[in-house]
Amino acid sequence: MGREELRLILWEFVGNRGGSRPAKPIPLAAPEIYKGDASRLAVSWFGHSTALVEIDGYRVLTDPVWSDRCSPSDLVGPQRLHPPPVQLEGLPAVDAVVISHDHYDHLDIDTVIALTRTQRAPFFVPLGVGAHLRAWGIPEQRIVELDWQQSGQVDQLRIVCMPARHFSGRFLSRDNTLWASWAFIGPRHRAYFGGDSGYTKSFAQIGADHGRSI
Repeated sequence: MGREELRLILWEFVGNRGGSRPAKPIPLAAPEIYKGDASRLAVSWFGHSTALVEIDGYRVLTDPVWSDRCSPSDLVGPQRLHPPPVQLEGLPAVDAVVISHDHYDHLDIDTVIALTRTQRAPFFVPLGVGAHLRAWGIPEQRIVELDWQQSGQVDQLRIVCMPARHFSGRFLSRDNTLWASWAFIGPRHRAYFGGDSGYTKSFAQIGADHGRSI
């Protein structure tokens, strides 16, 4: 890791981030989840990259982060601006938890461990990210580790690991694990979760292969 990269990481954790904060509190609305037609396609956004995707009667939780800070420390690092709109214990049963990559604002150790206790869903992760979960005591049978273009199945819901333009790393490590976007293919509907991807020509191929995305 170069000196400039290290400087940027330190600035991310301890620098003055006041210019990125909204001037007023952000109003929160309790999501209308778990109601209505179970076969519908709906998304409840919980902040940043965390969302609950409801597709054809299945529920997929993306990049779950419920901690106050996205950091290896409880004292420094990016801090959330408001509490999550739904408590972790208030979530309904989910069918899959999907992780896009291992940055702290997408892979949160406390939330992952809590979900292991409160949910029974498997964790779908890119190559290499499974090592983090194993180190945290997540049972092997709940880890589905995939390369780009590989897929897993939850009943009739197909979950496909797709390319993304990004990078990975925790603390001082970088690019030792894969980053990904994900396609969710249900019996009737399809959805796409881009994770932290920047623009990539892969978007056109993903759309061609897996249909219209949201």
